[in-house]
Amino acid sequence: MIDPKQYHKDTSKKSQLTKTLRIKENLTLEQMQGICGGYIEIIKLPVDKAKMVMNEEGAIYQLPINKEASKILQKNYPMSPTIPIRGNVIIIKKGK
Repeated sequence: MIDPKQYHKDTSKKSQLTKTLRIKENLTLEQMQGICGGYIEIIKLPVDKAKMVMNEEGAIYQLPINKEASKILQKNYPMSPTIPIRGNVIIIKKGK
């Protein structure tokens, strides 16, 4: 089982790194919010056949840019404008 406390948003200067967590299991809303640090937004990733869960207000709170998640989103939606993803992200992919 995943413990959201290990991923919870820390606003101190020490916590400038973001995490992209890849999982195959279902999480509760509370677990996803705990990992992402607030209200969440879910985006389907058609190329990767997965879902990306991110902090809906990452830009408002000026969370650190998650470069890995931003690249994944751009790969799945190459024609869309490049908007950096901020904060911790969960990639949920069922199966193998």
